[in-house]
Amino acid sequence: MKKFLSLFIAILLIVSLFATSAIAFADGEDIAVTGISFVKSNQSYEVGARTFNVSATVTPDNATEKGVIYAMAESSKDKGVSVDENSGKVTVTKDAEVGTYEIIATAKATVSDATPITATFTLTLTEKHSVDYNKDLFKQEVVDKEHSAFNVAMDKNFMFKDEWFNNSATVKSIFPGIFYQVEADNEGLEEGADKIYDKDAEYDTIYVEYCKPGESPARDEWSSCKITSTFSLETEGYWSFRFVIKDHNGTETLATSDYFTRYAKDTKHPIIELSTSMKNKVDSGLVAGEGYTPSTSLDVTDNNSSSVKVTYVISKLARKGSTVNIYDKATEKYTSTKLDEDKFVVIYDSSNSWVHKDYTEFVSSSGKITPSKSEITTEKIYKITYSAIDSNGYFGISGEPEEGQEYVEAHPEMLLSVVAPKDSDDGTNSVQVWKIVLYVIAGLSAVGIVVLLCIKPKQATDTVRTAGKKDSTEESTDNNSEENK
Repeated sequence: MKKFLSLFIAILLIVSLFATSAIAFADGEDIAVTGISFVKSNQSYEVGARTFNVSATVTPDNATEKGVIYAMAESSKDKGVSVDENSGKVTVTKDAEVGTYEIIATAKATVSDATPITATFTLTLTEKHSVDYNKDLFKQEVVDKEHSAFNVAMDKNFMFKDEWFNNSATVKSIFPGIFYQVEADNEGLEEGADKIYDKDAEYDTIYVEYCKPGESPARDEWSSCKITSTFSLETEGYWSFRFVIKDHNGTETLATSDYFTRYAKDTKHPIIELSTSMKNKVDSGLVAGEGYTPSTSLDVTDNNSSSVKVTYVISKLARKGSTVNIYDKATEKYTSTKLDEDKFVVIYDSSNSWVHKDYTEFVSSSGKITPSKSEITTEKIYKITYSAIDSNGYFGISGEPEEGQEYVEAHPEMLLSVVAPKDSDDGTNSVQVWKIVLYVIAGLSAVGIVVLLCIKPKQATDTVRTAGKKDSTEESTDNNSEENK
């Protein structure tokens, strides 16, 4: 059995050796190039300075030498078009003329052979098309018609969304000669519907340029982005806009329209609600004898960076049947009124620091509330009602209204009870006394333990010492007995 096993292992080693040799031999064998081709074999551009790249690949994919050398054909040299022999970057100068140019790609593996393997790329330069704009139509379609009621909102995601951008005929009439590209796919479009502008097509591109408030069109302080892009309007003031047509490379401006200005401002209502700290205060309540100044830091969202002014009024619950003075803000007079139901009576207004004459003991001119211990109750007897308005006059809302509905002003409320202070006499002092007693007992216990620890070891030592003396006496006695014997 052992002989068979040894023979089997020997055969495996021999097979492995031959397999390894075969692989090594195969790895060392060169795989020749059989062909070469350009990824894209031709391109057409208008005359004018530009750069672009060409790319050629060899076959088979696992050829040992995959390198390619690029060069201009003899008939295309020194005519304003050149190519980098290694990268394939093509440079067209502004002096290059209308005509056809050829770029030759040669496989490096065959450069030294008598018959190199090559491929040809054809570049066609055409006459430059001129793009102007029809000022009358531009004014009619773009400025007057489309933007007569155009409100520029201070929004981080502002975009021009006008019908004429999606209408090929309109754009071509405003910008004659433009290579305007629309989407090729008609799927989902109804009969007669216009196709949208194709931002990815290699054709002339519409850009919007703008000057921020404080920047001057005359000083050429324009910023630019594609018409299909969003840009940020976060500064209130006059913005200038114009439209520019550039070639598909985005390098050359073909036409520039007149500019028009619009005033940018916040056009949104701020959405407001109580902040987390306010909600926590509602849960905890006011503390009797302690002052509390209401916060104006509401949770404000969706307001486009406009400043928001927050005001509030404080109300106190008055019971049914009680007689109270009701203040009329319009006449600035008090009216003595007997209530036929429980009612919250306004006792403070933060907008003008007004304090109700009967509640100066509880509320200061700064709005600080200091409830008394006689008001301790689990019932909500104080109410703080908030209002908010931004710098453009838009009031605070609790959320966007449903379609067709109007905005409704929101007034978040804090309903507050009055709780006892932590050091009040309602049993708290007795608890504190018990705490003190327990602390004293614990302290005495600790002292006792320390004393015991100090005394007990001392007693043990004395015992040992006594025992030692006794043993010595016994030894002396024993010795004497021996001598007497």
